[in-house]
Amino acid sequence: SWESLTPAEKVVEYNNANREVAILCNHQKSVSKAQETQLDTLGTRIQTLKDQKKVLKKILKILMNGGSTKKIPLKKDEK
Repeated sequence: SWESLTPAEKVVEYNNANREVAILCNHQKSVSKAQETQLDTLGTRIQTLKDQKKVLKKILKILMNGGSTKKIPLKKDEK
């Protein structure tokens, strides 16, 4: 029942109900195609940056341990 909910739970319920009403009234409360595409692009970009971070951490570890720069993995030229 409504009386047993905490104020935070009431806010969540209110927002959920408001979202449902907006969808029923055909208001834009869902993710648009442009936003979806942008989020996909950002997700790909984030994954690329995470991969680069892993490689850079490996390089830093090699250099901090006094390793030779010959051990550093280099990106091969794409021709």
